[in-house]
Amino acid sequence: MPNVNCDETQDPLLSKRNSNNIVQFTAILQGKQPQLTQADWLEMTFLARANNLSGYMLDVVARSKNVPEGIRKNFLEDHLTLVGTDILAEKTCRKAAEALTAADIPFAPIKGALFRYLLYPEPSMRPGVDIDILVPPGKMREAEKALFAAGFGDTQGWPEDRRVSERTTYEKAYVHPDMRISGCIVEIHDGYSREMRYPVDYRDVWQRTMRIDDLAPGENAKGTAHPFGPEARTLSPEDILVHLFIHNAKHLFLSSLLSFIDIRLIVERFRTDWDVVVERARSTLSTAVGYLTLKIAKEAFGADVPQEVLAALKPSALRRKWLEFLVSTSPVPSRNHRDGPLRFFWLSENLALQQALLALPLIDGFVQPARFGLGYALVRARDIVEHWMAK
Repeated sequence: MPNVNCDETQDPLLSKRNSNNIVQFTAILQGKQPQLTQADWLEMTFLARANNLSGYMLDVVARSKNVPEGIRKNFLEDHLTLVGTDILAEKTCRKAAEALTAADIPFAPIKGALFRYLLYPEPSMRPGVDIDILVPPGKMREAEKALFAAGFGDTQGWPEDRRVSERTTYEKAYVHPDMRISGCIVEIHDGYSREMRYPVDYRDVWQRTMRIDDLAPGENAKGTAHPFGPEARTLSPEDILVHLFIHNAKHLFLSSLLSFIDIRLIVERFRTDWDVVVERARSTLSTAVGYLTLKIAKEAFGADVPQEVLAALKPSALRRKWLEFLVSTSPVPSRNHRDGPLRFFWLSENLALQQALLALPLIDGFVQPARFGLGYALVRARDIVEHWMAK
């Protein structure tokens, strides 16, 4: 069969999506083998590409006898493209790690930058162009100087009318000129989100970090060593999960479905103290988003999350009903390939509605959501005033 055309505006299948598509898709990701038609497999291809899962799907379908040869070929071609991109991403990781190590700045790769080496048989199965690196509080400026000295440059990604937001952010992005063609960006963070959103004690987080090679062997299942060097740190497994809770809240569940595969593999590979996860979610006011995140990972992607953990994280009945009205836990919706678990397309298109209807209820309690809402509004107001005065 010919290669699949991934232009959404031309493919008539995209107007016929229904919830069965995503049920089949998540079943395949769990290693099951549903009986699918050629049209179903075309839809699986679109879903995989939209969620950066082509490389992972290639590994899954290699164990299945029911996959059309043309579909295997499509996944293989996608995977080979990802392998090339991953080579450049690895070089960028290495350059950034060497720069921070030379400057004696502690650092911990987070999210996909680390997961691709520790959780997946091949790094290209977990693609991503952002290389996220956490540094201790107060080290952002030093990290920037180290990257500049190594040839990195500021991406200048903030618009002119968001200068206050830029100065008060917890993350900054940099790019190396040798890697610009790959689109690889290094993002330095000194927190999981804006400080006013979730109350995380990062000094405690850093005291609990460990060398990557103490958490897991320096090589993954197929012998690919991570490129960060022997002194690179990582969060503890419990802190990794809490970080992913807050990351989902930051992106309002609009990130790739790949993040839920990450959680399933973290739970499989690392020994997790669930009592500690619950305690840290409570201390960071992230139990509501933690409940949704783990419930999706369990029900839609087969993560081995104990039921009593979900019960411990479960928010109040009113908050839970509201959140589950907006965010589907199983199956995740297929109304739009890039909506993630959001139930409503219109919500993914309107940032103001997202913040009002979803961002605040994802923070536990009532005082902290009010503080965050007010604080964020003040930052945006200062953005407007400063931009107006600069004209």
